[in-house]
Amino acid sequence: MRRIVLSFSRAGGHYILGEKLRDAQRDHQKVLSHQGRYQEVKENLEVKKVIVEKEERRRRFVLVYNPEQANKDKATRERTLTKIREALSALGDQRGKAHKKALCALLAHRTLGRYVKQKKNGALPINRATYFKKIFQSPQG
Repeated sequence: MRRIVLSFSRAGGHYILGEKLRDAQRDHQKVLSHQGRYQEVKENLEVKKVIVEKEERRRRFVLVYNPEQANKDKATRERTLTKIREALSALGDQRGKAHKKALCALLAHRTLGRYVKQKKNGALPINRATYFKKIFQSPQG
């Protein structure tokens, strides 16, 4: 993606590029942590303009926030955590025990696996860092 942006800017043209700000790029972290109020455009749409850097390296971002979608995302995260807690209670205490198929399936699961981290002693706590990272990726938290 970075290469595409550089080629556009070198060509000297003006462009609009839409992207999700969910990765760990430094600019994206600056944009998401930028202070300022959102302006309501519609009932379910708020926007905020953020400018990063100065002079020719200046990049303008328009953050779009949908409160309805944020509530849906929050509910989805809560359902996911409930599923993980149920799966962990069904597995029981895994400290010092051999792997079960259910344990491997949980760790390898596309959605649930990112929230569970197995420790060296076999314990399976919920990875709070990943959970909170997901919460704070949305502009309004």
